[in-house]
Amino acid sequence: MKLKVYSASAGSGKTFSLTVEYLKKLLKNPKAYKNVLAVTFTNKATAEMKNRILSLLWNIVYQTEKAQAALALTSILHDYNHFWIETIDSFFQRVLRNMAREIGVSSGFELVIDDKDYRVQAVEELKEDTQTNKKLDEC
Repeated sequence: MKLKVYSASAGSGKTFSLTVEYLKKLLKNPKAYKNVLAVTFTNKATAEMKNRILSLLWNIVYQTEKAQAALALTSILHDYNHFWIETIDSFFQRVLRNMAREIGVSSGFELVIDDKDYRVQAVEELKEDTQTNKKLDEC
């Protein structure tokens, strides 16, 4: 299994790069979407990537009539539940649900990500730091 990780700042083209890599795999093997997991951090990036892939496949099929693109597009649309592009939290929730019995929780558990305590702690630490770090106090 090959793992590729793209890490870069916002707006640097990560979604574009992932889309290109995904399309390369699909054009080599139209059923590759069943074996590829693309994980993003936001629902917006997930939707954007899915839309780009389907739009580009559509354009390839109907503008250049590539057989591989047509087969990939048809396969994905008829087997959409295996088109695994999702947020990182959705991915881990799915993994945890599949392992619920092994980790000793019921399969109906709900994972709630609440970062309020961490935000409060970060603000408190920042307040403390402004008292000791004069550079922060100037901001």
